Amino acid sequence: MTRIAIFADAHFPDRPDTVKDTVFEWVVHETARRQVDYLVGAGDLTSIGTAAAARRLRQKAGALPLLLTPGNADLRSPAETAACLEILQTSQMQDNIVLLDTSAIRLSPASRALLAELPPQGNRIAVTHCPHHYLPSEDQQLLAECLADQTITTLVSGHIHRDEDNGPYQVTCGIDPDKALGGPPAIIIMDNASGSWQREDIACDFADPRTWAIAERTEWLGFLGISGMKDTLAALAAAAEHCVPSFEIRAAESLALPATALAAAMDAWRRRGGRHLSIHLPTIGLNADGAVSVPVNMSASLEMARQVRAHAVTIHPPAAPVAALRSDSSLYASMLDAFAHTLAPLVKDGIVIGIENMHLRRDEPADEQRFFGYTPQECREWIAALRQRLGNEAVGFLLDIGHARNNHSLASRYNVSEWYAELGAWLTGCHLHQFTVLDGKAQGHCPLKKLFGHAISLSSFFIAWQQGQLARVPMYLEIRTEPAIESYLALRDILS
Repeated sequence: MTRIAIFADAHFPDRPDTVKDTVFEWVVHETARRQVDYLVGAGDLTSIGTAAAARRLRQKAGALPLLLTPGNADLRSPAETAACLEILQTSQMQDNIVLLDTSAIRLSPASRALLAELPPQGNRIAVTHCPHHYLPSEDQQLLAECLADQTITTLVSGHIHRDEDNGPYQVTCGIDPDKALGGPPAIIIMDNASGSWQREDIACDFADPRTWAIAERTEWLGFLGISGMKDTLAALAAAAEHCVPSFEIRAAESLALPATALAAAMDAWRRRGGRHLSIHLPTIGLNADGAVSVPVNMSASLEMARQVRAHAVTIHPPAAPVAALRSDSSLYASMLDAFAHTLAPLVKDGIVIGIENMHLRRDEPADEQRFFGYTPQECREWIAALRQRLGNEAVGFLLDIGHARNNHSLASRYNVSEWYAELGAWLTGCHLHQFTVLDGKAQGHCPLKKLFGHAISLSSFFIAWQQGQLARVPMYLEIRTEPAIESYLALRDILS
């Protein structure tokens, strides 16, 4: 009899303080507790293929009997690929377990040769990273032939971050709490005691807020809210109707509203339990001549924040290329002066300032020609500079989870859970939304109606929240394609 635990898509980062470590520690504990023969890793063991991350994963596994095969993420740092793969190297065949390398989205020559040499034997299991239907047709055919002649009887893979059970083809959602879809992070136990391989799914219970005590869920919902987006009055009416505690007004879309209508809508919302109010300010950037430019509607936006008694404001980092800010110290200083001068009146009124992370736009390069504020370090740098001018309590971080995830190549280098670890204690608020890919193009600000959605899983957010890595702050569902209240009610229904 053979009993193995399989995990996939750990996406382990270099830094040791993310909730990914917490989940992997759970994997190690569960594996030891369940007395399996082997712990098997089905690829994407590291986030970007660094030796440091590979070394940390091996060390955290301790004395467990470990079998590993790489994934495409383990090849993302070409300068470190050889060292990373050497650290992750284990036996590729042990007892009736075969490890196949599909890290290049095809069977490696060595894995094809291994399969060709294997004699038919009932109850042999193969573990790889890419599911068979992601592989070239010749690889799919080879695997089908191996299953037909009983060279292998079951193939287990990861890569797609969701569970699938298709007879001999098995897929696990993986253990990355940023990306496990359809449910919380999980491992699978494969056991052949009955004469064929039987699967048991073991979910990470603390990554699922439905397992929390009702008081914890109620507390989380007490901070959840919506953004008014382009229809402030309708959104406020819905927020009042459903007693939504947190609300954000987009100033640019609301300045033309009649003051009496906005005040009446605000009063109605507050009477129904509205507590946390934020104003999303316009962006400070550069004009056509490359000089710092404060939008003409900024003064009116600041006055709106005071008039509606906002608790906080949200503002983007400087809309300027990284290269320009790095190469021209006077431009950097002028930009900082503009932010500090513009926002200082808010500080006097006790209104907290949240700097929001941004993301790579479509076709924008990932080098220093991109705009500023797309990485945790850049956001921390700008907040720290403003804190020197305005005070530590005056300025913090507004985390947009969708921007962090929909950040193209930077999303792998800076995982969502790394944003939590870097800046979670500095939070003033959060923007929550889902994103999807339509016709090959990413579209953000989509409805967020599931805990473990098709691109963004909230598992890591909930773990970080429960463990105190995230400050308790208002969260605004920032949805463009439909009223945000629909996502709010869906999440409230799930967690009530």
